[in-house]
Amino acid sequence: PRSGPDPVRQHPEEDFLIRFRAPASRIDTSMARLFRDSLPDPMTPNLYIDSSDARLIRLRQGWQENATYRLELQPGAIQDLFGRNLDSALVFQIKAEPRKSFGNIRLKLSGLDTIYPYLLELLLADGSIYLQQRLEAGGETRELEFRLLPPQAFTLRVVEDRNRNGVWDSGRYDGKVQPERVKLHKLEALRANWDLEAEVKLENGGD
Repeated sequence: PRSGPDPVRQHPEEDFLIRFRAPASRIDTSMARLFRDSLPDPMTPNLYIDSSDARLIRLRQGWQENATYRLELQPGAIQDLFGRNLDSALVFQIKAEPRKSFGNIRLKLSGLDTIYPYLLELLLADGSIYLQQRLEAGGETRELEFRLLPPQAFTLRVVEDRNRNGVWDSGRYDGKVQPERVKLHKLEALRANWDLEAEVKLENGGD
């Protein structure tokens, strides 16, 4: 894991993540301390092992905007799956970002199929998925909001999840099963401290 004197910029409503090479099996919070700004008294950090990837340790904290935190992990604070303990101290400097540094996207979808659920994905410029949300079957028109996103350009990808497996399927030629329909919509660039409103018409499930 990376530690050092330079603060890591922290989203105000997300966990701080520490990645280890080996899966963790135990956390001894008595060997961990969390300080805020110049306050002398430490807090006991709420550390836990990620449920889907044991190499990730999460710190859940009610971050105070613009505050600087220092997380100290003493030797023995983390034990991996092979019984090995953290053998040297780690110190992380964390800077909680203000909410005004982020923006919100308010989305109105129309033309939805009322039978099938959808997968909604916000894509970055390189095509990677920044955020994914499942939209259960419902009305033809839906409104939703993505909050506290970094200011940049996103592309909305809407996938009609006909078989309800949570991923896009390319279909089967031999079984005459068509690919699941997809709609791509490039959104206006999001700015900090701003609400972006967008309307997307799916035309009965996508293109």
